Amino acid sequence: MARLVDPSAWTPRGIAELEPAAESAVRANENTAVVAGPGAGKTELLAQRACFLLETGTCPPPRRILAISFKRDAARNLRDRVHRRAGLDLGRRFDSYTFDAFAKSVLDQFLVALPREVRPTGDYEVVLSSPRAEDVGDILRRMTPPRDLGSSSDLEAFENEWFFKQRVLQVPLRVQPKNLEHWAAQEFWRQLLFAEARSRLYFGMITRLVIGLIRTDERVRRAYRTTYSHVFLDEFQDTTEPQYTLTRALFQGTAAILTAVGDPQQRINGWAGALPNAFKVFSADFGATTKRLERNRRASAEIAPVVRFLAARLREEADEAAASEIAALEGGGPPPEACGAYLFPNDTDEADWIAGEIAALIESGVPPRDICILARYHAARYTAATVDSLRRRGINARLEDALQDLLSEPVVTLLLLAFRALLGQHPGIAWAKLRDELASLHGLEGEEDVSALDRSLAGLRGTLRSFAPTLPPTADAIRALVAEHIEPLFIRALRNRYAQYQRGSFYEQTVSKLSAELSKIGTGGWEDAIALVEGAGAVPIMTIHKSKGLEYSAVFFIGLEDAAFWSFRLSRSQAVEELNAFFVAISRAKKRVAFSFAGRRTLERGIKKQSRDQIAEVYELLTAASVPVTDMGSP
Repeated sequence: MARLVDPSAWTPRGIAELEPAAESAVRANENTAVVAGPGAGKTELLAQRACFLLETGTCPPPRRILAISFKRDAARNLRDRVHRRAGLDLGRRFDSYTFDAFAKSVLDQFLVALPREVRPTGDYEVVLSSPRAEDVGDILRRMTPPRDLGSSSDLEAFENEWFFKQRVLQVPLRVQPKNLEHWAAQEFWRQLLFAEARSRLYFGMITRLVIGLIRTDERVRRAYRTTYSHVFLDEFQDTTEPQYTLTRALFQGTAAILTAVGDPQQRINGWAGALPNAFKVFSADFGATTKRLERNRRASAEIAPVVRFLAARLREEADEAAASEIAALEGGGPPPEACGAYLFPNDTDEADWIAGEIAALIESGVPPRDICILARYHAARYTAATVDSLRRRGINARLEDALQDLLSEPVVTLLLLAFRALLGQHPGIAWAKLRDELASLHGLEGEEDVSALDRSLAGLRGTLRSFAPTLPPTADAIRALVAEHIEPLFIRALRNRYAQYQRGSFYEQTVSKLSAELSKIGTGGWEDAIALVEGAGAVPIMTIHKSKGLEYSAVFFIGLEDAAFWSFRLSRSQAVEELNAFFVAISRAKKRVAFSFAGRRTLERGIKKQSRDQIAEVYELLTAASVPVTDMGSP
């Protein structure tokens, strides 16, 4: 067991120093709201706080730390950072989840405590995506309402997405229905819980069930309140009302100390129900002290002043800060090669210019994975011409949205490591990493145990390479190989550590999806297949939402146009969210960011003329920040 460090003698791990506000947040013994701008080191702050709490005994064993992030990759990155900073021994008392995964872990542990009339089957299936309007409509069409409440044609008049969010996820489940909407919402639950042999649940429904459990069962509340002495809430600005209700039901009024970290200027999930004033609500409910981190560790000296300026302009209460940033920028804005907007006559010229700039960056030594192409929505449509132009130059680009969540899953990380170590031509570092990961999963610490694991892996590598030196041709063959030879290495320990794999079909869905992606390489080797899945050597393409928390040397944002920011005109609150989205895009870059406008763009319905009148405010912000806007021959 590691020796405890006196709190006054503790120093940051793996970094030289923390800025004063961050140091104060790391050592805080009270509920804290940390407002941290882009590049301020939110993940590092939470990792350092975990180190402080664990190493000083402020979180005494067997108590644990619970960290909840908005995205799967953020949860994984935070967990990995804590393991690197604090070590695996202390890191075992740090639990990092997304809100969805945490809610599922509660449901899986206490499922039998639910009343029978709302209890899912033990092997329930998680529907990974949010329900589409047509999915809700299909379920509504299967219903036959009581005559005194309405008819099937009345159900057809429902606005389906609204019905799911505002009625299904909020309906009282165990009371007599008073109207058609109430009855249909209860029937929706019945259809997904009991219409088939296996229940099907959306994550929003899981969260709703868990909130009910927490409110009505003292055993559930006591289990989590005695387990966790400290709670971290990452990307808190994107927390939804149900997610916050779950947090409040568990920890409000308890001795647990909460740290909420995020940036209101990066709140871009209002469409998904993110609370409009999450930090104010948190501070009121938990008596939290607010600390603000100002230092931008990501952006270069040329970009950082622009990011600070925009952050100040987007703060409702920061008029003085905005004025000081304007003064700071009077000496001149960033050079065009660092930050600029470009106006093109069409998307063909735009694509050729962007592809040429990316080719030059790669030629200068910037890895393709350190360059990102962003779009507000419909990334495939907006970037199609650019992808073609890159391909003609021999440069691959890949849409990341579909694979980002898959690659963030612990089982996928472990399997790709196992494939490299056991089936690759040159296992190298992968071998040592796989051995260490398996030793950690199984709690092996003695040299004799680790040596035995090494021998077991060596024998398995010999067995596998005798009949599977190249990639099997089908997803089913890969899945069968994993089930027979690789899963026995870790399956029980992995399920014990990660709650999302303990019940239902999520584990099987994840491994099957990875198998399908690996099979796309055809007859190539394992290294080629893994590289294809991980996107090695390909420029990533994604939407702004998927870029949250990521950083790149260079960012090219395609489509700074009215059509891409179509909700800007609907209301002031939505305009503010669109401004926040623009801010997220510009703040992903470390050294260079470029925005482009095309006077004519080819989208799903042919070539359409584009405008930038409705988002003139965005261009005015760029001009105010002295960012050059260059006409590249626009009409």
